Amino acid sequence: MYFVEGRIQRILEELNKLKYWYSERVEEIYVGYGEPLISKNLSGAEKEWMLYQPGTPWGRSGRGEYATFKFQIKIPPLLDNQKAVLRIKTNKSGWNALNPQMLVYVNGNEYQGVDTNHQEILLSKASREGEIYEVVVHAFSGLKRNYGWETEEEDVVLFVSLEGLDPVIEEFYYNIQAPFQVALKLDENNTDRIFILKTLNEAINKIDLRVPYSKEFYDSIESTNTYIQENLYSPSRSINAMVNCIGHAHIDVAWLWRFSHTRHKAARTFTTVLKLMDEYPNFYFFSSQPQLYEYVKEDHPSLYERIKQKIREGRWEAEGGMWVEADTNLPSGESLVRQFLYGKRFFEEEFGIESKILWLPDVFGYSAALPQIMKKAGIEYFMTAKLKNNEFNAFPYHTFIWEGIDGSQILAHICTYSPRGYNGTLEDAEIVSAWENYSQKHLDNEIIIPYGYGDGGGGPTREMIEIAERYKKGIPGSPLANTGKALDFFERLKERVLENRYLPKWRGELYYEFHRGTYTSMSRNKKFNRKAEFLYTTAELVSVLNSLLLGVSYPEEQINKGWKGILLNQFHDVLPGSSIKEVYEDTDEIYKQLFEGGSSILAQGIDNIASNVHVPSPSLLVFNPLSWHRNDVVEFTYPCEKEVIYLKDGDKYHKAQKTSKDNTYVAYLEKVPSKGYSTYEIREENGESNCHAAREAMTVTEHHLENQYYKIALDEKGNFTSLYDKRAKREILKEGQKGNMLQIFEDKPRREDNWNLDIYYMEKGWEVENVKKMCVIENGPVRGILHIEKEFLNSSITQDIIIYREIPRIDFKTVIDWKEKDLVVKAAFPVQINCDHATYEIQYGHITRSCYWNTSWDIAKFEVPAHKWADVSESGYGVSLLNDCKYGYDIKEGCMRLTLLRCGTIPNPYADKEIHEFTYSLYPHLHGWAEGGTLLEAYHLNCPLIAKAITNPHSKGTLPSKLSFLEIDKENVITEVVKKAEDGNDVIIRLYEAYNRREEVKVKFYNNIKSVQECNLIEKDTNNPDNPVEIISPNQIRFIINPFEIKTFKIEF
Repeated sequence: MYFVEGRIQRILEELNKLKYWYSERVEEIYVGYGEPLISKNLSGAEKEWMLYQPGTPWGRSGRGEYATFKFQIKIPPLLDNQKAVLRIKTNKSGWNALNPQMLVYVNGNEYQGVDTNHQEILLSKASREGEIYEVVVHAFSGLKRNYGWETEEEDVVLFVSLEGLDPVIEEFYYNIQAPFQVALKLDENNTDRIFILKTLNEAINKIDLRVPYSKEFYDSIESTNTYIQENLYSPSRSINAMVNCIGHAHIDVAWLWRFSHTRHKAARTFTTVLKLMDEYPNFYFFSSQPQLYEYVKEDHPSLYERIKQKIREGRWEAEGGMWVEADTNLPSGESLVRQFLYGKRFFEEEFGIESKILWLPDVFGYSAALPQIMKKAGIEYFMTAKLKNNEFNAFPYHTFIWEGIDGSQILAHICTYSPRGYNGTLEDAEIVSAWENYSQKHLDNEIIIPYGYGDGGGGPTREMIEIAERYKKGIPGSPLANTGKALDFFERLKERVLENRYLPKWRGELYYEFHRGTYTSMSRNKKFNRKAEFLYTTAELVSVLNSLLLGVSYPEEQINKGWKGILLNQFHDVLPGSSIKEVYEDTDEIYKQLFEGGSSILAQGIDNIASNVHVPSPSLLVFNPLSWHRNDVVEFTYPCEKEVIYLKDGDKYHKAQKTSKDNTYVAYLEKVPSKGYSTYEIREENGESNCHAAREAMTVTEHHLENQYYKIALDEKGNFTSLYDKRAKREILKEGQKGNMLQIFEDKPRREDNWNLDIYYMEKGWEVENVKKMCVIENGPVRGILHIEKEFLNSSITQDIIIYREIPRIDFKTVIDWKEKDLVVKAAFPVQINCDHATYEIQYGHITRSCYWNTSWDIAKFEVPAHKWADVSESGYGVSLLNDCKYGYDIKEGCMRLTLLRCGTIPNPYADKEIHEFTYSLYPHLHGWAEGGTLLEAYHLNCPLIAKAITNPHSKGTLPSKLSFLEIDKENVITEVVKKAEDGNDVIIRLYEAYNRREEVKVKFYNNIKSVQECNLIEKDTNNPDNPVEIISPNQIRFIINPFEIKTFKIEF
């Protein structure tokens, strides 16, 4: 045999053309311009219709323009009782996500999506002469390509044709194509490859192609088909492995397109899937993300009902766990809980399905807190595809137990198809390479491939389904294929491997060795996310208090709407900062609305409490959202006419310090009640009061800062040259090195700018040394502030360095007006701490990572994510670096660095070129970070006390002057959430253990308890006879909490 591969390929190309035996161009087409009114006006009566000349421009390429086409198809005599297809195509090809896409209506119903992968629409398998189809096409011209760079491209044109498809030739074509692709995937000397090629060569010899469509032609196809079936297709001929092929369409909720575009992408894709289900009774489809279903429910109700029917039939699998496929490094623990709460409730309420799989094929790393969150949300399995793309180290497993920081375990599986992709296609015998890539053949012989074009590509194609059907028959050299449901695969996997002693376990985070820049890119969104998370948990707490104490209705609808906005913006290409500029215009509007809504709920709730507190004189109500009695500084406004304000608390006086802002003061308060409030009488005086005891003065000059905790020396550039801890009698900075160094590095990754921070960024850098101004702006009884203004190229950096009289925290309140690109900005503190590992806060706990590059796994973590703090400690002493909205850290050999901002240009050339306002803090502490109070100070920085001045006294209030809603007797147990239950009027209390310590815990409430029930994160009751929660007094409960455990209680007051 010579050139057999080329010969077979030539015959396949010829058969592919012969499939289409009839073709007629549709010439009479009408067009109307402008975005369609979804499914509400199919006739397009609102449009001005014009005759369209096929092949002429109707939309500017990449400009996101809409047009609606309408035309009529009448079946001609030649297509009577034949398979009739409609072909709609443009002049575009290549990646589907940004190319023109369309939704086709036939006779008034959503019928199929059209894109570069789906151009063929089956009208009928047996059409009837004279039958008329009224066709309306909602067309979208596509978006900019090449990640946002401007490119000159041809305008979009449209072609429509009616074609006849020969089912006999079509079947024969795929019967040859499937084994041929397998042969090409196998090694040249593989015996199965040789056998397939030899058999196909003989098959080709049997085909009579002299007169296509003749009797001899069809007879030869029939006999050749029989020969192929007998000699190539059989389960016994396949290798001993099974590949589960699951129809799928990974749709990014936003990325290189806006949320509004995704609404259309979901409708087009889901319509196409339903059409394929009508054509192929054995086709199954999987789709996650309830947000997409909600879009379709709102925009296309009839389509949504058809989806629900397929779900009831068991062919459409609605799964995935979360509301959207969210990033898991950056959202708070409570945000991750809400992703599951909202996601699972939607699937259960809409479809009667309890989701059991966390489906995150494309997320940029996975927090070590996730296994417990999954377990307590009723999730049993975890699937991803991302870790196969690691930069330094190949992840060692594809099937394994993933164990979280608390010991929770989840069965995990990593898909092994295409090296970088998150969509399988089944092209080029992909199931062969996927099985070859699977590293644990000794453990199991079954894997999964979700296949289909994503991101608007319409999902699976007819070609994919046809090929999958042939893999199911068995082909030499190939695994056997199965089509079905993802959950069925995971449940079989559990049965086969869970008790296998060779099933490995991975404990801790699933760090993704790539996309490290996403911890920092688009800093504005990350700040909004952090602030919104705290705003809404605080608003929920205040709303519960209003309901319990004052009988005010709980604003459930407004709170849910706000949370859905937060969750949507946590999608894994939005919050990480890897979307186009227009997406962040959308998120700005979403955040604006949810900030207005949340702030209104909070302000009204605080006002309600203030209006009902017994205050016979002008007072300040101070609300503490955190779950411990708190010593902290509060900022408030008050129109004082005298020189000095004191806040009187019983027989104690707290002097307020006037700030540089009009009518604004700060005061240090002690023991502000946990999850509650305290009121302070406002005293105005001219001159110092003898009630206020004199305290040691702070020193605040341009080059020297000193309080009872530290002596700090600064050079002329505003850098710390010495940081001496007076308590520990030690210098904190490394000898000869400087603290709070603002370092700027060249940041030009090899690809995907806003995703990636490459390790070689460290090779070239500069320090910010151009100081324009240094001056003291405050020095009073509460705090001192040194103001520093610097410039770097065209950008300005302003810092207020704040020291406090009573708090051992040094704040760096920073404003950066950034105008540069391709740079990364870091704040550095080289500290004298002897430790091998640093501790980083994650959701509901912390993890440690090496401070040294001993292994390639350590090197790969040259930039890591963390939440509110990171710490290095030796026995008896340590230093923590806190932040109020940053996530990227690197700590190596005692040098602690926080990444402040970066400014890539792809896909958003304007990323981070704006004004940034944030605060980070240095917190040296005695003892370890836990005993030293790092966690509490980080919460204080992120969740300030809330003050409300009561200028009109009222002495008939029903509420006490001080109130603590709950008090916990252990400082390592943190209450994150107090909210109304999703069902009923019970109150949900969610708390967690933060120090890795087992404790017996008592929680005392302001209100008496009628009943308490432990529940999971989805608020379903759980029974734990070995560790019950007990009511030990009318308003107190007791329970055991394990290290890093999250506990949720449903309480009736």
